[in-house]
Amino acid sequence: MLNLNLETDVLIVGAGPAGISLAINLGKRDISCILLDQKKRSDIGYKPCGDALSPNSTRKLFELSGIQQPKGDEIGENLESAHFKPVPDFELWIPFASQTIDRLKYGQRLLDSLVDFPWIEFKPKHKVVDTIIKNNKIVGCKVRTENGDKINIYAKIVA
Repeated sequence: MLNLNLETDVLIVGAGPAGISLAINLGKRDISCILLDQKKRSDIGYKPCGDALSPNSTRKLFELSGIQQPKGDEIGENLESAHFKPVPDFELWIPFASQTIDRLKYGQRLLDSLVDFPWIEFKPKHKVVDTIIKNNKIVGCKVRTENGDKINIYAKIVA
């Protein structure tokens, strides 16, 4: 079993659309980062529920952060409302324009765009098991790999 210490400018926990988009934006600014996710690479983007995204939300995110919007075959159905039925005798319809998104395809495309930034290191199958705190500040994370190796990753910023 390996015990290792790593350092980076930014440590990002979670390779969802927000985490990958942050990594892309850091890459564009030549800022080194490590992006962790507990999933294997081929599962990045997969989400068992919640595949609907508001087109307005993704447009606004693109304007604010440069997050890449879903496109092409990543977009499924256009929806006009959300339906909630938490108990048998109650249901609620809320007008809400959204689209279903193939989150796996979308996540994989976002992840593929990281190849343009060699100072961004993606580590799949890495699970955060604890934070590292020094002087009341989070300065890193304790991470375990799938084969049991333990890594302490220190960063100026942990996101």
